[in-house]
Amino acid sequence: MAILILLRPLYLVFKYLGLHPRFINFVLTQINMTNPSIHPPLSNIQAELLKLFAADIPDKHLIEIRNMIARFLLEKARDKADAVWEEKGYTTEKLEQILNKK
Repeated sequence: MAILILLRPLYLVFKYLGLHPRFINFVLTQINMTNPSIHPPLSNIQAELLKLFAADIPDKHLIEIRNMIARFLLEKARDKADAVWEEKGYTTEKLEQILNKK
């Protein structure tokens, strides 16, 4: 559940950029983020976020933190998507084929 919360800003960034929903799903699938496995106990990022949320900080700062996480996740997703794109030899034409499959 916590990982899904972290992915929501990434999804919203993709949506804000106007990316096609099938492309968003394709990218998330390629970078293995659509079916994350959650392992108890908490991961290092979950523990750090819980420490942060235990502090009483202004809503303004929470918005800034949310935006910072979204930018970070977007950068990592772009890097991974670029690597997959290069590795698989995708072209614009291939992407159009994938998006237009019915």
